[in-house]
Amino acid sequence: MKKHMRHCCLGLLGMAMVSMIWTGCDAPEQKHSSSAPHGHHHDPPHGGSLIQLGNEQYHLELVLDQDLTLMRCYVLDGHVEHFIRLAQEEIHCETTLSSGLKTNLVFQAIASRSTGETVGDTAEFQADLAPLNGENTFEGIIQEVHIRSSSFTKIPFSFPGGNE
Repeated sequence: MKKHMRHCCLGLLGMAMVSMIWTGCDAPEQKHSSSAPHGHHHDPPHGGSLIQLGNEQYHLELVLDQDLTLMRCYVLDGHVEHFIRLAQEEIHCETTLSSGLKTNLVFQAIASRSTGETVGDTAEFQADLAPLNGENTFEGIIQEVHIRSSSFTKIPFSFPGGNE
């Protein structure tokens, strides 16, 4: 009887191990690209340019509107799947155009009735692109972003392209 129990337990243990090997981990699969720093890549949900904050802790996505007069900035989590609301009302960005002209963009917090977001509790910001004089390629530095208990300062990026 003891011998039969031991064989039964070993059989169950073996089946459990095979099952674990076949199913693998339940974490979502990440997309990787050798062209991105550290071989890690995310697809921006709005087709914009991603700016990584910290070590993949959060992201900003910059999206040029079709009429080329506005740029939207979305605040996203590290996997670029969920919006993160900020208390911050503005995000300042220094830009350097291809002509060498330096200017600033100010992304203003946007309220939305449909999502319940308000200025001071939103994941969407927008900037008027008039200071860029019609250029839509530039180097930028995000001055400061406060997300939850973290602060990120002087974040360099290219547009389009991002820093990812």
